[in-house]
Amino acid sequence: MTYEFNVLPAGSSILSGPQRRMRQAYHYPNGSEVVVGGLDKPSKVMSTEYDLIYVQEAIELFEGDWESLTTRLRNGVMPYQQLIADTNPDAPTHWLRLRAEAKRAVMHESRHEDNPTIWDATAHDWTPAGASYIAKLDALTGVRHDRLRRGAWVAATGTVYGDEWDERIHLVAKADIPTCRRAVVGIDWGFTNAGVMSVFSIDGDGRMYRVLEHYRTGQLIGWWVDRARHIRDLYHPEAFVCDPSQPGSIQELRNAGLNAVPAVNNIELGIQAVKARLAPAGDGRPRLFLARDGLAARDEALAEAKQAVSTVDEFSLYVYPKGQDGKSLKEVPVDADNHGLDALRYACAYVDKIGVPQLAAGAAVGGRRPAPTMTTRY
Repeated sequence: MTYEFNVLPAGSSILSGPQRRMRQAYHYPNGSEVVVGGLDKPSKVMSTEYDLIYVQEAIELFEGDWESLTTRLRNGVMPYQQLIADTNPDAPTHWLRLRAEAKRAVMHESRHEDNPTIWDATAHDWTPAGASYIAKLDALTGVRHDRLRRGAWVAATGTVYGDEWDERIHLVAKADIPTCRRAVVGIDWGFTNAGVMSVFSIDGDGRMYRVLEHYRTGQLIGWWVDRARHIRDLYHPEAFVCDPSQPGSIQELRNAGLNAVPAVNNIELGIQAVKARLAPAGDGRPRLFLARDGLAARDEALAEAKQAVSTVDEFSLYVYPKGQDGKSLKEVPVDADNHGLDALRYACAYVDKIGVPQLAAGAAVGGRRPAPTMTTRY
């Protein structure tokens, strides 16, 4: 949108052809071509040779993606070939930062004042649009404020999964996930805050793979029921394991013919279940992976507010509270940036039977026999 409305002149011949949302390339009169692609489907990008490649939000790439793109810089028409990118800061250990420190890439630091659409260099003040934008950034707290307002490459202190989570290990391509015959869905309800519905496939060794995620704000229960029906038809999950705080929403899923069950909501036990799965197992591999291309659609309202838009984003933001001395208190984590992580721990606790009493067959509970367990045959 920025390119078509703010860069190209009105009525430009380059804009002839499909509408913007359908456009995949811009063709220039001299034969040059600008191709638009995404690394969610690398085959679109990797099948052609280029003179220059520009990546937006480069922190979302793996270093292997970056290096693969360099192999496409061999068109040889321009005097030189180059890979360039923009990015927000991340942790100081991010591969992009380390690559720059090792002088394998050149990092040019910019500030908000460098953007003429939000900073008036003549008046030495924010433009009206800039004042509104900066106010949003000033309202951020913690590591998000440090990164997005100050431009600092910093890591959050006291992250809940800081010792276990490693994007290089736990994020995989959906195409590399093995065929699984079992699935469960973790659900954390939300409206103003994000609601999350995550699908986990489970292989024969008991490893869990988050293959699909709906991470959205502002959606009523009917919208979630529709997504749950689609998930049922696609993945045949044995259960929808739900945040127990909204029994009415659980009943709506049941009314739609879905096996919705309340999750065990013991935060400490659930976190330990997730930590255990993130840790290497006997064969050296963890028992929990997330598909890096599993997000169904990005919530643009969350992105505009500079909030997490996926469970992956939450891993670097979910923290323990700090004491007066500034050190983390390893108690109950701060109840923020944990919507997808709550859905994750619900699913892990369900699969690993964490917090569920192990009853002998026919044992009585409160004077009644336990209800039969619902199972699904695949």
